[in-house]
Amino acid sequence: MAYDTRTLLHYFRLLPDNRMMFGMRGSVSAAPQARERMRQAARRDLERMFPEWAKVETPDFWSGLACLTNNLVPFVGAVPNTSGLYAAFGYHGNGVAMATYAGQLIAHEMLGEATNLAYPAFLKTAPTLFPFGSMRRHLLALSYTWFSLKDRIF
Repeated sequence: MAYDTRTLLHYFRLLPDNRMMFGMRGSVSAAPQARERMRQAARRDLERMFPEWAKVETPDFWSGLACLTNNLVPFVGAVPNTSGLYAAFGYHGNGVAMATYAGQLIAHEMLGEATNLAYPAFLKTAPTLFPFGSMRRHLLALSYTWFSLKDRIF
């Protein structure tokens, strides 16, 4: 896995079948128009970063929503005050790398088994609610615009 140094980073890696996976930040909307904009942006950025691949087909595409927590730390563990419920979220754009790791941690916890994997206490701390929670998607879209400009200028 490799990624660039932008705030709204790109990541890429060679898959076992010798295809390349190229990705970028999550979206702030699941609407079909937003999905299409993300697909176009990913393709545009791929061609800008790898111009020699401009004619290579990209038959597969997926997009998901950005999932951030208020303390900017993923949550992986038992949901407080809810017996038998576990969750893993808030990967901040690193879900491809973090989700399988978090799944292993939760599986061990659900089974009551010890794990050799690092499982720091801060991952088990449930995040607090965002201030202005009802505005969070609008604020996230605004921050994406700012970081996109910053990434281009600096």
